[in-house]
Amino acid sequence: MEVFTISNLILVLKGKKPMSDAAFGLILASFAVTVTLVVFILPMLYAVVISFSSYNHMLGRIERFVGFENYVRILTDPAFWSAWRVTLTYALISVPTQLIIGVSVALLLHQKLFARRVWRTAILAPMMVTPVVAALMWRLIYNPGNSILNHVLSLLGIAPWTSIAGPSAIVAVAIADIWLGSPFIVLICLATLQGIPEDLYEAASLDGAKAHQKFISITLPYLSNVLLIGALFRTIDATRVFDTLFVLTGGAFGTTNTMMFFYTRLFQTFNIDRATAFAVIMIIMTAIITLPITTKLLRDIGKVRDH
Repeated sequence: MEVFTISNLILVLKGKKPMSDAAFGLILASFAVTVTLVVFILPMLYAVVISFSSYNHMLGRIERFVGFENYVRILTDPAFWSAWRVTLTYALISVPTQLIIGVSVALLLHQKLFARRVWRTAILAPMMVTPVVAALMWRLIYNPGNSILNHVLSLLGIAPWTSIAGPSAIVAVAIADIWLGSPFIVLICLATLQGIPEDLYEAASLDGAKAHQKFISITLPYLSNVLLIGALFRTIDATRVFDTLFVLTGGAFGTTNTMMFFYTRLFQTFNIDRATAFAVIMIIMTAIITLPITTKLLRDIGKVRDH
């Protein structure tokens, strides 16, 4: 069956035979492959070449091949591993908390609540806020002086919390990221919950299953892959967070993560060759961190195809 398209219409008007579905699909695929090659693959390959070279940013060219020198300088820098420790700590605080909050809020919004649409809109509103604006807002909340947070704590009889000016600064930044990222988990979980057949819950009720048993045996299996996808995206975001951290702490108080390390040690000094080596290292290490999640997703997709 021929696909009715503008190109086929032009060919018909010219008295030529319309192209087949396979030919038309090949043309569309060729555009996508070309764009991917030009925009992503070729720049990536060129960046890898630069990472093994000495690059003169004033002249905009590669001067000589230096092998693994740029990689060795980064991997032997104690500040790099300290930044990775901060990044992993940040991810371990932020991502699991977002998953827990996301599932909990999605289950709540899935119930028949008063003004449910209003609640949904309000909870999903942080997704519309840019990270910089959100960071500025949380900076006002965390202000060591007369801040909203300390005012509330004083009303409760609790001592002020100097959140972004002390050891707990990374926790304060993670809280801001949790506020920004949790609505995404809520959204994908809520969409999944609405697709679960009610017959399953009714059958479980007839068998005498309690609420927690329904959640474990029905809800959680349906949410498992969605949560893996959410964990994958949020973990990747946690390893490359910069704007929120830069606005709140500027990397002070032990909050210099890998992106702050990149900005202060490489970007500001125009070490293009070492910066590209850092980018390659980041891609590899991020892939290693997310490998268990990706493997589990691919395994589950394979099971679905087998069925």
